[in-house]
Amino acid sequence: MLKRILLKILKIIWKIISDCFLYGIPGIVVEEQVVQLAIQRLRPSHHEPRELGNMLFIKTLDPTIQLPTWNGTGNAGLDIRSNEYTTLEHGKITLVSTGIATEFSEEYVVLLRDRSGLAVKGLHVLAGVIDSSYRGEWKVVLMNLSDTDYNIVKGERIAQAIIVRREQLEIKETQVLSNTARGDGGFGSTGRK
Repeated sequence: MLKRILLKILKIIWKIISDCFLYGIPGIVVEEQVVQLAIQRLRPSHHEPRELGNMLFIKTLDPTIQLPTWNGTGNAGLDIRSNEYTTLEHGKITLVSTGIATEFSEEYVVLLRDRSGLAVKGLHVLAGVIDSSYRGEWKVVLMNLSDTDYNIVKGERIAQAIIVRREQLEIKETQVLSNTARGDGGFGSTGRK
């Protein structure tokens, strides 16, 4: 392992020295520039695109936070945890920190949804679309619709993240839409059964 790392470093240094001679950089300056360029090439850059594929890269903003987890195979939702102790007052909206930031392919979008165990207690996620271009901390907007306050503890599962393939449709204005059996019926127009 160490030999491979050293070989990679030597290849980088050789490439830099070759570039110095190729572009006519004076020999006196070569040593300083070789060191600076080697350091630049070895240091990971957040500006360089990385191969994302089907990966969700998670940056923890607090070393004590637990990474999101799939709670069992076949589950659609990734459990998202609170990174703070807070009280959700009844009838109020609270923004809860998660302590994570992410990077993922622009082919996907993350939708934050209720956890059924909290939803049955009257706690609901109000908003939550995380785009692939967002690099800030994930925060969860929770509303307490119950009659009592609810205490969130750090590390508690407060939401689930559903990762979905994203399609960006072309937008085209029209004055006519095709007919369907339902038409413009909404808000209970299809009945209860």
